[in-house]
Amino acid sequence: MECSPVDDAVIAEVRAREWTPGSWRGLEGQQMATYDDAAAYGAVMSKLSKLPPLVQPAEVNRLTELLAQAGRGERFIIQGGDCAERFIDCEPERLEAQLAVLAQMGAILERAAGLPTIRIARIAGQYGKPRSKPTETVDGLGEIYSFKGDNINGYDPKDRAWDPKRLLEGYWHSAATLNFLCAACHARARARDRGRFPSPDSAARPHPAIQRDLPLPRCPLHGSPPVNHPSPPPPSAAARSGRRTTTRRQRQSDWTSRRSSRAPTSRRGRLSPPTSRSHHPT
Repeated sequence: MECSPVDDAVIAEVRAREWTPGSWRGLEGQQMATYDDAAAYGAVMSKLSKLPPLVQPAEVNRLTELLAQAGRGERFIIQGGDCAERFIDCEPERLEAQLAVLAQMGAILERAAGLPTIRIARIAGQYGKPRSKPTETVDGLGEIYSFKGDNINGYDPKDRAWDPKRLLEGYWHSAATLNFLCAACHARARARDRGRFPSPDSAARPHPAIQRDLPLPRCPLHGSPPVNHPSPPPPSAAARSGRRTTTRRQRQSDWTSRRSSRAPTSRRGRLSPPTSRSHHPT
């Protein structure tokens, strides 16, 4: 599939744009929520403008560098997640399961393709959803607002009013999700360094969510499935218990050699001064 070339005038127009935190307000917007209580909306936006950012600029720059590497064919992009999230999805078990799936997918593709991966999760902010129509008809209630995500209104038909305070709830849930995911990633990295988890380039058992009908990973160097080498013989009972297998005479000889190699010491533990002896003929 060939991509059509982009007009030079369009490229020049994009380069001439000056970005500011509020520059998006001057662009045409669709699927935007409008609120009847302008004062409440202004108070929420003022609060959000003073809160810490969810993503640091350094993280954005790092992602840009990784995407550039993928564009040059040096990395493989893996993106996964839900089309829409709800506030009730902010649970550790669900987040850990999604993280495990992305991690295992990256490990399998790294082994199969022989390239490092970029794992991009569609998570921690999918609380708004565009709809084809702003309203819908419900039996017994007539025409009401369509559900546009927990960031805008509630799923229950009686909770479809657009509430600006939900924007703050979306911020808190996004922050909690990011905090948990960052801590979980660091914990998995520390456990992997200690040998509790396999490294990403090893043939690890996939997560149960993607274990079914999974093809055997291929070696990135030879393109063939990994060979099952014979396992070494099991250790002896003495080796498993950690005891030495030397005899009593060998241990006594080792103790004598170590003691003879020590420097002479006095009773106080200090080095004894050298002694000079005069030898007289008899």
